[in-house]
Amino acid sequence: MKHLTQHCDPAPRISIAIMALVCLAIASLYAGGAQAQSNASSEALVVEASQSLEWDQNKGIYRAVGNAKAQQGSQIIEADELTASYDAQTEGSDITQIIGKSNVRFVDGSQRGQGSYLVYDQTNQSYTLDGPDARVTGPDGKATALTQIFYDKNAAKITLTDDAEVFMTDGRELAADLIHILLDDEQNVSTIEAIGTVRVKQPNGQTATSDKADYNKTENTALFSGNVVIMENDSVLTGDRAEIDFTSGISRMLSSRSGQRIKGRFTTR
Repeated sequence: MKHLTQHCDPAPRISIAIMALVCLAIASLYAGGAQAQSNASSEALVVEASQSLEWDQNKGIYRAVGNAKAQQGSQIIEADELTASYDAQTEGSDITQIIGKSNVRFVDGSQRGQGSYLVYDQTNQSYTLDGPDARVTGPDGKATALTQIFYDKNAAKITLTDDAEVFMTDGRELAADLIHILLDDEQNVSTIEAIGTVRVKQPNGQTATSDKADYNKTENTALFSGNVVIMENDSVLTGDRAEIDFTSGISRMLSSRSGQRIKGRFTTR
């Protein structure tokens, strides 16, 4: 996100958006002729607020208060209050970080997120969302976390911390203490790594619990390890390692290096 606005005094809501555009034009003069030309083809960052917009040149920050919204192209960040920081010592003073407080939301491509507090790092292209109601939504479903969600756009990776849950559009659910999601080029889920108190529930009612699970969407399989229990109705499989093929519906318990025996109890109706 590029350079923002000069100081604007509080004003009625109806004129704030106009003031933002006026201040944006004024601020571009401060960026220098060469910088203005180099950014001529880039999309402008437009900021709106219902209460106030201000520019603190000493601290190198901009602040928008009241239903604040920062938009550059299709990228949008909203909150009750937004604070944008920049390095005043660099030419052009491009935005390096945006902090959102209360009722935070963002839209970036097909990924959407919300939480109580947001830190957007422009340099690393990453979003940090704090809970307790942190969540992200993408083409394959949604994910929630009690403590924090970290979306690293460059690495195409989402990390869910504490009481993490993933709800897939096909009805599958996954919960764990910590979940790492890797995305493909279309921002769809590629793989999921779940760690600690893992629980997977399928639409047919089958559940699997373990210490760790690795899901591969392309192969539509999951590998479970550590205290594995697979249940469907009254049938139970237990062991140290297991593989589920979601396409075929086959659950396979595998022998472990420790020599732990595989057990199964099957009930037919």
